[in-house]
Amino acid sequence: PDQTFDPNSSVGTISFTVSVPAGTEYARFETLTADTNDPATDIDLFVFGPTGALAGQSATGTSDEQVNLTKPAAGNYTVFIHGW
Repeated sequence: PDQTFDPNSSVGTISFTVSVPAGTEYARFETLTADTNDPATDIDLFVFGPTGALAGQSATGTSDEQVNLTKPAAGNYTVFIHGW
């Protein structure tokens, strides 16, 4: 991991595609420190929408990150998890 997130680099980053169907009222993307092997791990969360624009991010000092979208546009979202 490094301290600079770049969606075009795979250094310290993994991504997932999540399909959000039309009519979705609420979408939550979340990571939890409890799900890591080391409670000192710090990962950040970046969510890009169907147009490729940043839809939300969460970058606290832990791995408890959350992005909430109300009435998100339908389509494929790219969710990046980045080690800080």
